[in-house]
Amino acid sequence: MASAGRTFAGRSHRSDTKPREIRLPPQSEAAGSTDPSQIPGQSRCDPSGGVGPVRTFVVVCTIGFLSATAFQKLRERAHPETEPPVLPAASVPAVDGAVAGVALQSGRNGHFFVNALMDGRTLPMMVDTGASSCAFSEEDAERIGIRLAPGDFTRVWNTANGTVQVAPIRIAVMQVGSITVRDVEAVVIPRGRLATSLLGMSFLKRLRDFSVSGGTMTLRG
Repeated sequence: MASAGRTFAGRSHRSDTKPREIRLPPQSEAAGSTDPSQIPGQSRCDPSGGVGPVRTFVVVCTIGFLSATAFQKLRERAHPETEPPVLPAASVPAVDGAVAGVALQSGRNGHFFVNALMDGRTLPMMVDTGASSCAFSEEDAERIGIRLAPGDFTRVWNTANGTVQVAPIRIAVMQVGSITVRDVEAVVIPRGRLATSLLGMSFLKRLRDFSVSGGTMTLRG
């Protein structure tokens, strides 16, 4: 059941009407990286056949590198990445009259991830054909400029772990690769309840079609 709630993009909304939309502020550009500095070295022969300064320096650096690599692997095991890397979407050309589309490659766990663009903000999302709507974690909603109050969580949503109160919203424009969909229904899940935002059927059903073959999902807008 849905009860009255607040949504985004400049107009008010209740569950029996349209949610309002929000225009998000432009995203600031990320700072560029700097080039690493060069460390000068000096060559000298050792008459006794021992290891000279340069060789000693190389050995010490090699041991230090191996130690740092081992430490990093232990650190990654203790703190695994919560968000898998998102592979860039590839354009699929039109063939024999078929509509051009976007190809997604599956990740290590077999799921498909995309970078969805919303009013200049990019957000990683997992494709979920079992989700009736696109779903954003409250944390991700804040990253794209959506702020919610406790009273906005007015709708009950069924999940694999039970029911949860969600906030219904609408996204004015969502873009995945070359595909653009407007006025997309979505919900925001309360903080701490959703690890990765979901690209659900409220976006996918607006496409001409989508299909999976092997490790590739093709979306056709």
